[in-house]
Amino acid sequence: MPQKKSVGVPSLWERHPEWIDARAVQNPNEPTAYLNPANPNVQAHLIKLITDFARRYDVDGIQLDDYLRYPTPSFPDSAEFRRYNPHQLPIDEWRRWTLTRFVEAVYDSLMQIKPYLKFGVTPVGVYRRLDNEPVMEGYALYQDSREWTRRKACDYLAPQIYFHIGKTTAEEAAARQFNPDFAALVADWSAHKNFRHLYVGIGIYKEGVKKEWRQNWRWCGKLGQKGSSSIHIVPQQVCLHLKTMRSFRP
Repeated sequence: MPQKKSVGVPSLWERHPEWIDARAVQNPNEPTAYLNPANPNVQAHLIKLITDFARRYDVDGIQLDDYLRYPTPSFPDSAEFRRYNPHQLPIDEWRRWTLTRFVEAVYDSLMQIKPYLKFGVTPVGVYRRLDNEPVMEGYALYQDSREWTRRKACDYLAPQIYFHIGKTTAEEAAARQFNPDFAALVADWSAHKNFRHLYVGIGIYKEGVKKEWRQNWRWCGKLGQKGSSSIHIVPQQVCLHLKTMRSFRP
């Protein structure tokens, strides 16, 4: 998400307001906003940034965050929908197709530069809801990560399954912090990885998860015996909780 103001070099918001979510452009109090993923100039700019990084630095992999999605179903992209919809898809399918095509373009561009480089994404931890917990699901925000793996457009997924085992507690419900079952989500992701690698993101910044991380680890390992999953802890969590991580033992 681009910042509205920058120091020195003008920000994307200042240089290309037409690339930005129009609702944020019209709201002077909005500090950040999504780029319009259906704008070809946005896609070209992002691919240029990513491939430039791959050329400049000796990296083994590049990973995109879960913000590779639409913020809400009401995103203002009607002009792009009319102009860049060659298959005349319904808008929901078109948005998923737009993001899938972008992921494919990133992957193909990186493979031309460094065929050995690994490219992955950390999607929303709930692809589609398995229960009635009112949490965000990636598919509803047009993040069709399973289509990315089916089309071999990435090397791995690292879904952000930042939940504990079991259902939402009464205390969590009172705070409106809902919890779909970690174990059920891991099993669901493992069953649909389409022969790509799967790395499970564990939210150790949450107290409920931190208390049971060994149990989470063992559950992933149980599924991993069938070649379905292994553990991934997102870098920002490791940095924020380095002292805690030092005390962890498998």
